[in-house]
Amino acid sequence: MVANCQLGTPETVGAMWVPGRLLVRAQGVVPESCWEVAIHKSPLAVWPPEFALEQCRTSSVCTEVMTPYDAVGEFAFDEPPENIVVHTSEGPKTVVVEVVPELTTEKRTGAVGISPSRSIDDAFAAAVQMLPAANPPNVPRSFDVRIRYQDGGITGPLVIVYLE
Repeated sequence: MVANCQLGTPETVGAMWVPGRLLVRAQGVVPESCWEVAIHKSPLAVWPPEFALEQCRTSSVCTEVMTPYDAVGEFAFDEPPENIVVHTSEGPKTVVVEVVPELTTEKRTGAVGISPSRSIDDAFAAAVQMLPAANPPNVPRSFDVRIRYQDGGITGPLVIVYLE
């Protein structure tokens, strides 16, 4: 079966910028258990940036039960936009982008990993993937690790790991 997709109806939508990356998060409920929800960036080069909240039915046979979702999209952005537009079934929503203040006041030279699922392991792995390759390779490097847990706010609970 080909997925049946449409714009989603979120209960909440939020956005956060950390150096180099924009995190967009939408939470809500779908009417059946076989829906997948994702956030996609518009291919149009417009400002403020635009995104779409898409929900796709992945099976022709579904359990009719209200199923909560927590969709997160992570996108590369050199500078933080003041706000973004998220297209939903209720029309476009303008969302103010939350900027993590301590990350913008200091020059960061390392990497930042984010985990909306509140997993330190996932955030650490994401930070390690963002590190530039060692030059020369196979030479041990050391980093200071800072972990920030954010509960609430626009994007909800998440873990941020800084490697410097």
